Amino acid sequence: TATLTVTNVAPTAVISGPIAGDEGETLTFDASLSHDPGNDIDSYEWDWEYDTTFSADASGITAIHQYADDGTYTLALRATDDNGASDVDTATVTIVNVAPDVNAGPGQTVDEAAVASFTGSFTDPGADNHTIEWDFGDGASATGTLTPTHVYTEPGSFNVTLTVTDDDEGIGSDDLTVTVQNLPPIDVDAGGPYAGTAGAPVTLTASGSDPGGGPVTYAWDLDNDGQYDDATGAATSFTSEVSGTYTVAVQVADLQSAVTTDTAQVTIGPAELDHIVLSPPTLEIPAGETQPYTVEAFD
Repeated sequence: TATLTVTNVAPTAVISGPIAGDEGETLTFDASLSHDPGNDIDSYEWDWEYDTTFSADASGITAIHQYADDGTYTLALRATDDNGASDVDTATVTIVNVAPDVNAGPGQTVDEAAVASFTGSFTDPGADNHTIEWDFGDGASATGTLTPTHVYTEPGSFNVTLTVTDDDEGIGSDDLTVTVQNLPPIDVDAGGPYAGTAGAPVTLTASGSDPGGGPVTYAWDLDNDGQYDDATGAATSFTSEVSGTYTVAVQVADLQSAVTTDTAQVTIGPAELDHIVLSPPTLEIPAGETQPYTVEAFD
């Protein structure tokens, strides 16, 4: 007889699988190429971020993992046989940053001076910090929120952009269109009622405003012919030589030529007489007869 001593040989660990991927991507790693001359590999363990000290994060001949952020990672596989002998294989895995996927929300239609509300969203597979910026298309912007509001002061079509930037300079953006409808001037008032005397000018003063705060213009119809071509400006004057009650109208227009009108009454009274001259008769009046005076009135 003879005694034969067979010495155990440690397995050889072999990692197969991707060495690159995107942050947040599910990567599958395989240890099936590992081998042992005694065919007695008992366990496979994985360390996703190996730093010279093995720390088992998962087990199995295959394993899946998602790296939450971009960077370069050392992956380690430890194969152990049933005699406790083990071997560690490592691989460098490069994870690439993925820019945010941004949704600015649907387009919308609002009136000028009304509040437009926005609801944006984004997804990012990485564990990143983000900056959020809105460009409302009219020179205004907002930062730090996905749900801003904005007031457009003039009508038109505006391209709104939501931009999200992660801390690795990955940029995602999306656009929407806001259609702002014009509104005619509001609070239009021709003033009055007015009163004056024949031959003397009466000052008329109108007011009105644009809902969005834009400029407005004034045109007057002073002769009630339906044509607003008698005067311009918020203030004008009205003169009549004949007493009576007159209707005047003002038309207020915005930059888009939308108009609103209003009317006022002007009451003109008779002019006061300045003096009266009585002309005495120029002929002798026979006894028992009369002759009337001539009256001249001056206003």
